[in-house]
Amino acid sequence: MLGRPVTEFWASDSVHEVVRAIREKGHWTGEMTARRKDGQPFTVELVGTAVRDPQGIPVCMLGSFSDITERKHTEDALRESEAALRRAQRVAHIGSWTWHIRENRLEWSDEMFRIFGLDRETFSGDLAVVIGRAIHPDDRAAVEHSNLSVMRDGKPIPLEYRRFLDLCRTMKA
Repeated sequence: MLGRPVTEFWASDSVHEVVRAIREKGHWTGEMTARRKDGQPFTVELVGTAVRDPQGIPVCMLGSFSDITERKHTEDALRESEAALRRAQRVAHIGSWTWHIRENRLEWSDEMFRIFGLDRETFSGDLAVVIGRAIHPDDRAAVEHSNLSVMRDGKPIPLEYRRFLDLCRTMKA
């Protein structure tokens, strides 16, 4: 790279914006597309810093980058896999969830919200709220007993329960 313009190395015109940011702010961190010796593009994570003389005048730019091509491919594959899981859950009407026991907080898949008829925007993730709003009153004690078994013994008690939503729909019909 020594003696060659930095623009030869980068595959995008955004290099000028990066150089300007380093000059103005003194540093820049982000992702860019670089060009290999053979001209093939690859993705890098770049950290650029302005090196200044004692009077604060920039004398050069120092950059460090890592080839993150493999990471980007892995991230793309993960996104595709997550999209396939969401489609499969929607078609099968099966949801998935994670219960963070210490915080007593739930994370739900999109399909869980559809199954329980709850809105993601107003969902607090609080298990007690979900039980109070979405589990049939006659089934709440059994659900809470199963949850206690998970917390105490690490073993859920298999059970079936009714959604409160089902009761509401039945009453309206």
